[in-house]
Amino acid sequence: MLEKLPTRLNLEKRGVVVLSNLCPLYNKFEEIAQHVLISCEVAQKVWDNCDRWFEISYVKHQTIINHFQRFSLSGFSKKVNLVWKGMWVALVWEIWMHRNRIVFNSGVVDDVEIFTLAKLKAWSWNRFRWQMVHYFVSDWFLYPTLCLLDTS
Repeated sequence: MLEKLPTRLNLEKRGVVVLSNLCPLYNKFEEIAQHVLISCEVAQKVWDNCDRWFEISYVKHQTIINHFQRFSLSGFSKKVNLVWKGMWVALVWEIWMHRNRIVFNSGVVDDVEIFTLAKLKAWSWNRFRWQMVHYFVSDWFLYPTLCLLDTS
């Protein structure tokens, strides 16, 4: 949120020589955190997958702070909202890790893989953080809304 990630543009500003400052996920725009995590076409596909998975529709925000704030469910407990915000963190984490696999390991862009790994990571975090969470990973993948309600 503070634009401190070592994106190609930030590295260039710090005097590091980079071959290209374009986003490695789609190679069209300069790589800044907001772009690679939110507005890149690959990131957009990941966020759209999340919206479809949870059967929810949001206004597309272009700033990281506003995007994070949209992951708040009115009328639900603080615990449910923490679990849901954890999903946002898992998605951002996996987008960034996928970006690193592409840059450092010649990985291939795969929005479905990013989303699947983020769901798995969020489920794992929830199981660890909320000892009372007792839904299985298969339930989380198939019925996320019911699992969130089970968290309260």
